[in-house]
Amino acid sequence: MEGFPLILPTKEQRVEAANISNVCRKAAVSAATIDCLIAAQCILLNGVLLTLDDDFKRISGCCGLRIYPIPVD
Repeated sequence: MEGFPLILPTKEQRVEAANISNVCRKAAVSAATIDCLIAAQCILLNGVLLTLDDDFKRISGCCGLRIYPIPVD
């Protein structure tokens, strides 16, 4: 995947992922660990997540994750 940087998670991002996981759990939203880490990286790096995955729509309702859903024809 040339042109896309590899972003290794920092300690701050891993802690934020744990916080997102806890907030989701309290809101009865199922969120995989890796999804929480991806969300944390997007939030802390001021990114917008381009996704087809509905899980991120649910996660975004629990935290500051900004998503750009891809319309499916």
